Amino acid sequence: MRRFMFRPAIFVAVVAGLISLAAAACGGEAAPVATQAPVIHTVVVQKVVEKVVEKIVEKPVEKIVEKIVEKIVEKPVERTVLVEKVVIQTATPAPAPTAAPVTSVGSVTAAVDNIFNPIGTPRFNAVQSPHLKLGFVEAPYRMVRGANGAIAPQEWLGMGWKMGPANAYVDVTIRKGVKFQKGYGEVTADDWVFSFNDPNPAVTPGATNDMGGDLAALFKAAEKIDANTVRLPFNVFQSNWLERYMSSFWEGHVIYSKKLFDEKGPEGMRDILVGTGPLQIVRYEAKKEVVMEAFPDYWSTPSAVKNVRVIEVIETSTRKAMLQTGLVEITHLPIKDRVDVLKEGMKLANEGFLSENAIAFGGNWWEATHIQSGKPVTRTLDLTKPFIGDINDAAGWERARKVREALAVSIDREAINKGIFLGQGQPGYTPGWPTSEPGFKDAWKYSFDLKAAKQLLIDAGYPKGFKVDWWVGPSGDGVTMGEAIGGSWQADLGVTVEFDRTVYGTIFRPSVVNRTVNKIWWCGTDGINFPVVWPKGFLLSTMSDGGFMCGSEHKKFGDIFLAMAGSSDQAKLKLQAEEYFTEMRRTLVQVGVVDLPQYPVYNPNKIAEWKMLPEGKGVVGGLNSLFAVKMK
Repeated sequence: MRRFMFRPAIFVAVVAGLISLAAAACGGEAAPVATQAPVIHTVVVQKVVEKVVEKIVEKPVEKIVEKIVEKIVEKPVERTVLVEKVVIQTATPAPAPTAAPVTSVGSVTAAVDNIFNPIGTPRFNAVQSPHLKLGFVEAPYRMVRGANGAIAPQEWLGMGWKMGPANAYVDVTIRKGVKFQKGYGEVTADDWVFSFNDPNPAVTPGATNDMGGDLAALFKAAEKIDANTVRLPFNVFQSNWLERYMSSFWEGHVIYSKKLFDEKGPEGMRDILVGTGPLQIVRYEAKKEVVMEAFPDYWSTPSAVKNVRVIEVIETSTRKAMLQTGLVEITHLPIKDRVDVLKEGMKLANEGFLSENAIAFGGNWWEATHIQSGKPVTRTLDLTKPFIGDINDAAGWERARKVREALAVSIDREAINKGIFLGQGQPGYTPGWPTSEPGFKDAWKYSFDLKAAKQLLIDAGYPKGFKVDWWVGPSGDGVTMGEAIGGSWQADLGVTVEFDRTVYGTIFRPSVVNRTVNKIWWCGTDGINFPVVWPKGFLLSTMSDGGFMCGSEHKKFGDIFLAMAGSSDQAKLKLQAEEYFTEMRRTLVQVGVVDLPQYPVYNPNKIAEWKMLPEGKGVVGGLNSLFAVKMK
């Protein structure tokens, strides 16, 4: 989804999808390179062309199927991106390239709206994914884009792997010679076992790592096989275990130092940030800055830039001014501000992600027991909130559903896309299956209809409206959209909105993790940058207990997730995905607004080159690979 133009005419959705059909893999010898059933990757390739062109081609080849359809639209500015979907069969992760000799030189400064917090202990690290994107810690595998534009996993800290019988476990071979920063020695299986068990709340009770819920659902306690082999037993096997959970593309779990933990303990390790990445921490001050430098003993190609500084600047206008005046070389901006700086000569980064702006109606807890363990879960339904219903009270549940539908159909998505985002986005409906993705059903839409919205509120018992709280965050597109929607709700429906603009990680995130959130907030599921046939429902069921989720729990979603998790039958997976999105449309616990392409921007007068890794998450302003910045 990166895009390059200054006009509303240009819509590009670059989403690199990966569809993993993992069957049982057969191992090798001492350093196995897995031989598994082919993994199908759906990718999106981009090329800049002179006209707005969309192609979808079909070639009946044994291992490659391409679809091409052509549509040409003349526009005043005629450069955009050719989007071509290709299905390619490949094997396991490709070997990492041979490390190139690089001299780290120069300094770069980036400004983002949130640098998150410095937390070094895995069990306490609720901001692990931002640390991964900053580049001082690393995931077991990297996602890279090949010469043909395809995105595929690459061996990194993890190398070959072999699957156990009936997908009971996976044994991963650990790369030798990888060193931790600050003298904490070479990475071994002990570090991997610690890194997977300490943040997993099912193994370490009370762990609050931002991948804790994922780890608890996916893995049982990790085991050491030998100094360079770790066994990861599956709790629930998921076909996308590598791409989704262990790569740099999304949140990717990272490797920590067991030696540091043994030396300092969980509390003492909190303030010591040690990883294996090409950059190492010099100073990390919450709400202020992260200062990093090239790690001289990095095992692969060293950081191209010697010094990196990332500063927190919440206000969009300030970040924009800092880029324009040369105080920073990199930042991220809302679309309107991006248009301005692109006209002035700034450039978009080579990689981006599709930002799914979806409203979550927090507090709809409809499960009394954990869907997998069967153990009771403690949740409080705040039925004073008009959009929260009790699934055991059919009439009350339906009234709350009507409220959610009234709010959904009262949003003029086309007007928001055109007026706020210059037409560069696309209306969103059921979060996780964008309208541009083949197979999207019109039945999942909700057309803008104020008359219907008013009648729904009358039927629900709120003819004069009500008051709601909405977390929109401190700045950016979320605030702009929230204010626009809130204003129309007030004017058209009598619904008064009080906005919560606190930083996500301070007060609001804990309410998500401990399942006390009971307000409206922005939360897209993790599906929009993933293939639609990847397992759905994790973030809206008790499967995610102990970690991040989207504010509601529904057994139906959990059932669908479990059904999809171990399957490799593409036809069945698509039907199950359709069932999920149909249920999403019925329950309306999340409603989409606009899906937007997001890109960091940089100053080409200062930066000669910046090749980002493919990005699916979007934390830290969508930045990653700062170690790849080459200064002029």
